[in-house]
Amino acid sequence: MYNTRIEKCKRLMEEHKVDLSVLTPGVNMYYFSGFADIQMDRMLLLLIPVRSEPVFISPELYQGHIVRDSGIVDVDIRVWKDSDNAIELLRAVLSEIEFTNSRVLVDDAMWAIFLLPLKEILRDCSFHPASEILSSLRMIKSQEELQNLEQSAAIADEVFKDVICNERLTGMTELELAAEIRHSMSQKGGEAAIGALVASGPNGANPHHHPGRRIISEGDAVLVDYGCRFNGYWSDISRTLVCGTASDVFRTAYDAVQRAQEKAFQAVRPEIPASEVDRIAREEISRAGFGERFIHRTGHGIGLEMHERPFIVAGNDLILEEGMTFSIEPGVYLPGQFGVRIEDIVVVTSQGGRRLNKSDRNLRVLGNEE
Repeated sequence: MYNTRIEKCKRLMEEHKVDLSVLTPGVNMYYFSGFADIQMDRMLLLLIPVRSEPVFISPELYQGHIVRDSGIVDVDIRVWKDSDNAIELLRAVLSEIEFTNSRVLVDDAMWAIFLLPLKEILRDCSFHPASEILSSLRMIKSQEELQNLEQSAAIADEVFKDVICNERLTGMTELELAAEIRHSMSQKGGEAAIGALVASGPNGANPHHHPGRRIISEGDAVLVDYGCRFNGYWSDISRTLVCGTASDVFRTAYDAVQRAQEKAFQAVRPEIPASEVDRIAREEISRAGFGERFIHRTGHGIGLEMHERPFIVAGNDLILEEGMTFSIEPGVYLPGQFGVRIEDIVVVTSQGGRRLNKSDRNLRVLGNEE
């Protein structure tokens, strides 16, 4: 699998006249090798030259991990000890690589302590973010990737049913509910469960509110947004509930968001631009009189990163293709009152969109029969 991905990477690099891709620990290194770690102060790089075989430049203490975890057949690992000069090893390896077009891709988040020596050694090369080219490979998910995304989404759905819908939220703080959500994701097999977003009452008007000590009270709208990883692949879900009685303005806003989310989902199919999905959601919310309060894009891609390409936003004319996965999450945010967001992860199929999240999207009023 990984050698196949590398060959696809090389073909894409050749098409764009790129001589070399330099990847640091993170999602791209994992995608192309199967080896995962976090970026730290020791130089750990995966070099993918377009005309030769990939090479790891690795600290000695990582060598065994790469041998064990890398799926690259006959992987070439060049090792340096802590007492060595890693820059000199990098220089030696780069001297073996053929440069024709003098174009190099580097990971978007490469630390300056690695990028600056690289640029010093390859003074005649131009450097470009890897995402500009390599993201097109990661946007199209394989069946195995889709299965991991489905399982991750299933964990998020179970948490919604078992924790959020069954808790008496009034009297809890946002932090307490966020901790319950995070713990439940971990208990159900979710890796690296992120701190859940819990925004109650007026805090919901801030789309990226960080949960705090505010106590959830009767009459509050409560916006929850959370996700976890399964085999490296993320889930992401948002739902908005009400404790007690829902006001008329809240119901109007909720209905508009629900209609916008459904219409945007129904529009998903191959060969339409991402911007069209955003336009349809935005048009519905504007029709309800809340257009000024829909203050973010309609969606983001998801996979090895919670936010990756494609982005469902005005101006993005990228044509949707089978296997792309992204969120659809329109929202309305009224300062001083509440926020409403409904989010599902969707995969593009030949038949249209398919939701990975199964949780109910109808308005749920806790402590009061609808």
